[in-house]
Amino acid sequence: MADVSWAANFLADAEKGHASRTMQLVEAVRKEHWKAAGASLLCRLGLQSLKASLDNESSAAGRNRLLRRWLSDHGGQVVGSWRELGFPGAPSSSGPAKASQNGVMHSCSSNEAMPGPLGCAGSQASHTGVAVFDFDQTLTTRHVGVFEDMASIEGRAFGGPERVALLRDMLAGLRDRGAAVALVTRNSRHVVSKALEQVGLLRFVNPGLIFGFEDYGDDVPKSAVVRKRVLAPLGLQVPRALFVDDDPSNITDLTEQCPGMAVLKCPRTGLSE
Repeated sequence: MADVSWAANFLADAEKGHASRTMQLVEAVRKEHWKAAGASLLCRLGLQSLKASLDNESSAAGRNRLLRRWLSDHGGQVVGSWRELGFPGAPSSSGPAKASQNGVMHSCSSNEAMPGPLGCAGSQASHTGVAVFDFDQTLTTRHVGVFEDMASIEGRAFGGPERVALLRDMLAGLRDRGAAVALVTRNSRHVVSKALEQVGLLRFVNPGLIFGFEDYGDDVPKSAVVRKRVLAPLGLQVPRALFVDDDPSNITDLTEQCPGMAVLKCPRTGLSE
């Protein structure tokens, strides 16, 4: 029973975009940890085909999407056959407590926003407006990958301590003016939260208002996410929002689909003074 519970929780984390869980499963599939399992099981799960697809996919984000689609089709069978497939085993009894302390396991579950001064996702307080930011090459200076070294993220992706201080002042200023702060990104919500937490910026983002590729498909425009997942829950109209992104196609999308919204296109190297 403990193994099944561990496997179910592991898969739930992976499906939500937990970078470490996803990486472990991707590696287990690509390294054929499942090879000793019965031929019938491997055929039903399509593991040979999944491995080939993962091997042919060059981006970490693409491999993440492939894995999540596979889990949505076969999750129940995978949980029941977890040990037979040679997938990651449960840690020692001291593991969960350590995970809880470092933020891997926490009480915010609906949108996996990390705990901050505003608490977990839920009903939002009244706001005067909302600023919606892209993440990669907007708050950061380059794309942040699933396997990023978070210990050096400030210098590698945020432009160093001086730029982080400028971002902190900007976000704090928005908060002081009563504005909510949201992120709509094509990156992983989990990766974005970890990176922001590492440089001390996550506390300025409203819990429950970080949306990554776990939350909407590649074919869904950002304008739809902003309208349905940001403005509607906050009870705000389009003119009360600011949208900031480095991608011209996203700027065009918001301009056309959300007339009256303030938009700002930043350089491909991210926001600057």
